[in-house]
Amino acid sequence: VKMLVQGTPHETSALEREVELLREMLDETKADRDSWKEQAQKITALVEDQSARKKGFWARLTGA
Repeated sequence: VKMLVQGTPHETSALEREVELLREMLDETKADRDSWKEQAQKITALVEDQSARKKGFWARLTGA
């Protein structure tokens, strides 16, 4: 998004660099989020799988 703000070339350059750094940080944050989300999904699937196995075991044990 381009804004029509007048400032010195140094101010403009500094602000453009800050925007660039913030975008890089945002990209890194998104990558971290995706990684954590993937890990959470794997753990959830593992827990659900173990829960299903436990129910099967108890059902076999009690004859239910």
